[in-house]
Amino acid sequence: MKAFFQSVGVLVGYNFALPYYLSFCKHVKEVAVEFAPWSFFMGGFYYLVHGRKLRPIPRIPIRTLDKITSKYNILHLNWLHYVVNHQLLNVNVRGAKIYTHHGSGRYLSPYELKGLQSIVDKVDAFVVPSHFVAKNLRQIIGYKPLVIHHGVDPRIHNVMLDKGKAKKCLGISNNEEKIVLWNARMSPEKDLEILLDAIPMILRSIPNTSFLIKGRTVRERKRIIAKLKETKRNFKRNVMVDISWTPYHKMVYHYRCADVFVHTSLDEAFGLTLVEAMACGTPVVAANTATAPEILGNAGILFTPHDQHDLAEKVVKVLIDEKLKGRLSQAGIERIEKCGFTWKDAAKKYASLYSSLL
Repeated sequence: MKAFFQSVGVLVGYNFALPYYLSFCKHVKEVAVEFAPWSFFMGGFYYLVHGRKLRPIPRIPIRTLDKITSKYNILHLNWLHYVVNHQLLNVNVRGAKIYTHHGSGRYLSPYELKGLQSIVDKVDAFVVPSHFVAKNLRQIIGYKPLVIHHGVDPRIHNVMLDKGKAKKCLGISNNEEKIVLWNARMSPEKDLEILLDAIPMILRSIPNTSFLIKGRTVRERKRIIAKLKETKRNFKRNVMVDISWTPYHKMVYHYRCADVFVHTSLDEAFGLTLVEAMACGTPVVAANTATAPEILGNAGILFTPHDQHDLAEKVVKVLIDEKLKGRLSQAGIERIEKCGFTWKDAAKKYASLYSSLL
């Protein structure tokens, strides 16, 4: 069995860790990974160097894609707009076509809705990364997709890195300081602003708290950046901002230095940062919406969306209660294993799906 795997965006774990573990699955002879250079430099190189049956293919012109995919019996597509715009559903493949959808299914444009309907008609398997997305799409397009959860790579995200060393590497000199981490794309649906509103309340309860805002900027960021700058001016000593791109395998330093990870996102297809924090033993406080309840279970604390007072209360609760913090840390690690939220487990499920279609 030989698979051609199309990457999507900058999801390094999905684009490279999943194909890497696929290459070790039974009956898989080769996995060709078509990727964009940026995703490679953000951490994909780690897996391409170590993958024994991975074949890297830089993104190629559509006119030559048909010649390449004809050599494979699995075509795994991932990028909705690219698939539809370039008619990838019509390329030649000797076996089965699979599509994994990476959006939440909540806010589909007419163009996206039409594209999804055409994909459903032409692929042999349609996969989504959560039951939340499956439910949304079933209501919208009347089709129930298969669910294969995304995951984390425990070889990279784990508790092995000493918290003090992690702080030192990030330039945090005060080991007594409490660290609250936020890590996401700086777009409106990620709702960074609710955390910024909660910061004054958290500091009133625990003055020796610092907030590490690890964000990636996007076009819609102007209002968010303005508010972030205002918060930084008002609480200069307590707010650290990093909007640089950090390679996938380096993010463990941020998770391990944190006493709590705050997930404010209002819309997710899965929530990769949730499982990355959990695997690193970092307690999670998340908005009670989208995929957070499904992924966290009892391994995190949920707050009411749009309610900065509830968020502040829940963060303070975790920071001051060492027993609760320890319980959440252990519960997160155990849930990763119990629910199979790893790329290795996801690879086994995809490999089984591939085999069933041939």
